[in-house]
Amino acid sequence: MNLLLGLWFKREDKRPKKRRARRWYLDAVAALYKDAGAGSKSERDEAYKNAMKAVYEKYPDDEIKLFYGLSILRHDQRRHTRIDRQAVAAKLFEEVYAKNLSTLVPCTT
Repeated sequence: MNLLLGLWFKREDKRPKKRRARRWYLDAVAALYKDAGAGSKSERDEAYKNAMKAVYEKYPDDEIKLFYGLSILRHDQRRHTRIDRQAVAAKLFEEVYAKNLSTLVPCTT
């Protein structure tokens, strides 16, 4: 009876939030290289950007913000006319920068 308990009750995901976010990130990378990179680069970049957006909406921490912003810039790399998307990426980067400003140490090399 105990072996079948999982069939009747939905198990709660008890993994730490960070581990779940990393799993979603790996799924987003898998979208970029789905079917061994079949399809056009533009389509794969779009799929990766959309997957990263879903991760960001679910886990909006600093690390995910940066990767989502980079996915936006990567997708628009060949399309310099989409300033509105680049502005979204810049806003994400600025939020992380402002939050972590006090932890930055000047380089003295």
